[in-house]
Amino acid sequence: MGAAAAAAVVLSAAPVWAQGPPYAFTKVQVAGAVQTEPTGINDSGVVAGTSWSSDGTIHAFTYKSGTFTSMDFPAAPYNWGFGINNAGQLVGSYGFGPHGPWFGLITDGTTTTSYQYLGQQTDGRAINSSGQIVGEWDNGGPPERGYLKSGDTYIGLDMPGALQTYVLGINDASSMTGSFLASDGRLHGFAYAGGTFKQIDALGAGQTFIGGLNNANAMVGYSQNGTITHGFVMSGSRFRAFDVDFPGALMTKPWAINNNGQIVGSYTSPTCALCGFIATPRTDVPPACDQTLTLGYSTGTLRLNFANFQASTPLTWSMWLLALNTAVPLWSTSVSSIAPTSFQIPLAVPSIGSVVAVSLLSGSDGSPVCVDYASVNTNGTTP
Repeated sequence: MGAAAAAAVVLSAAPVWAQGPPYAFTKVQVAGAVQTEPTGINDSGVVAGTSWSSDGTIHAFTYKSGTFTSMDFPAAPYNWGFGINNAGQLVGSYGFGPHGPWFGLITDGTTTTSYQYLGQQTDGRAINSSGQIVGEWDNGGPPERGYLKSGDTYIGLDMPGALQTYVLGINDASSMTGSFLASDGRLHGFAYAGGTFKQIDALGAGQTFIGGLNNANAMVGYSQNGTITHGFVMSGSRFRAFDVDFPGALMTKPWAINNNGQIVGSYTSPTCALCGFIATPRTDVPPACDQTLTLGYSTGTLRLNFANFQASTPLTWSMWLLALNTAVPLWSTSVSSIAPTSFQIPLAVPSIGSVVAVSLLSGSDGSPVCVDYASVNTNGTTP
């Protein structure tokens, strides 16, 4: 414990180097700490996280406007702060030894509560406005399993067929996100709503991690290809690259997103073993790219509808259709300095069932920056 960890949704491609939407980045680092990792943020911009001290102890904290506040369980030398809600309640875990046992932690800095899932080792990972908590539990070692805590009622949550399940995010509608270890030995993301799990994989990635989500169901995570790790933001059928812009940053791991679109997570660099960041959306500069893709179909004509299509930097625009278990490339062309525009492209396509269109805007190294997809059933029924 104390470590992170259906139909597939395919949105990204190779490693992400270019930045998608513009953000202003703030470094988060506890003074004197060996490592700092923010993993939660509420709508007031209060950050929850964990720091590692040189003496080997581990501490939960909150952060706002340059001020860090300790959120440790009384007298416990090993604490983890993971999620925080708008009431300022932080959830995490604590223990009195470096290897546990671990107990769930709920604290607002004044009142502190300990809890356990069925008497097992327990992590609290995220908490919503009504006080529902999600996280993981185990009986002293792998496998780790997920749970939902509503008041004093616990429900186990496990991705079907998973070796391990990590439930890491919950919003006010009780939709959840997280990651799971599959029998293929790889990490995959998931979204859970209405009793249904949906697997989420970044196309071409060796592993996919999904962290938290907000009330608009925007979720954050990162993909791994070998030793390369990069972040992303996903919302519905939209994927946007996300990497910190600090000099020398080697990887980005977004953990949580609030309802204002602020993102927290961690990164590494030659001068930072593990440092945190807050990313705040900017409106004073245009994004590298944007688009909204929808499909229409009638009488043998497939219509590709693009709205708000734009680019502020040279990119490569590639388009595919996926139908009958076959990917058909339509075009790949260079674009640059395109003001927001809307247009439609008609294509002659027979009635062949479900058709998925994928529109990718990528950087000079082939990494995706903006990826959108849409689907339509050419047989006239719901895909």
